Amino acid sequence: MRRITLIPILIFIFLFASFVHAQENTYELPAIADGDSVEGSFEDNVTTQLYAFYGSAGDSVSIIMTQDSPDLDPFLVLLNADGEVLAYDDDSGAIQFSSAISNVTLEDDGVYFVIATSFSFVDGTEISTNETLDYTLSVTGQTSPEDIEDTDVVSIEIEPLVIGDNAQGESTDDNPAVFFYLNASEGDSVSISLENANFFTVLHVFAPDGSRIAVDASLAQLDLEEDGTYVIMATAPFFYEAMDEDGFFEGGTFVLVIE
Repeated sequence: MRRITLIPILIFIFLFASFVHAQENTYELPAIADGDSVEGSFEDNVTTQLYAFYGSAGDSVSIIMTQDSPDLDPFLVLLNADGEVLAYDDDSGAIQFSSAISNVTLEDDGVYFVIATSFSFVDGTEISTNETLDYTLSVTGQTSPEDIEDTDVVSIEIEPLVIGDNAQGESTDDNPAVFFYLNASEGDSVSISLENANFFTVLHVFAPDGSRIAVDASLAQLDLEEDGTYVIMATAPFFYEAMDEDGFFEGGTFVLVIE
């Protein structure tokens, strides 16, 4: 009788399970490196894109979004991974009808998000376009922290939610954008809502590739088209103005419900 050794099999199962667990507890996006230019477009219901880069404390970062289609009004928001708004801009770029965030000094090593959109689309005032709106985004001045092994991919350790979960949150002046991460599968039908809020809310949902696939005051109902981690951003109208003393931002508490 042939004897089968189970130890290697058990080791393989353990390593595979550990890998899957790590994947499920990590959110990843391609990293924009210093000097990179990214060409993108808005079509149909995708009118906002989430980008990411690594930055180091002391970096002086500049971001430019130029229109490649005449009907696009570029709008940029720079945030850290905790949801703090560091800068935003509508149309102050040197090139006509461009958006520019200039020489923002980063205070910490870590991950930074860029929301590329249009003034019309940022708060969900308009949620779709009948045209293809092209743009170019460039980021300069950022450097990856020394402890980052793979500088091509931004990787964030997360505590993912699944369908059926509820989570409490609070949108504040310091952190107006509250990020949640949902692990889901292709074909899932999901309802995402903001409930028990004491302020006017806006709910943004981004697909695993960073494209915004839904925006609503408090409810998004979706049939998901791919496996992966979806980003949910719960906030308020004019969330980008939280950094302004005289801005219109007003946040508060809420409950995120995923069904």
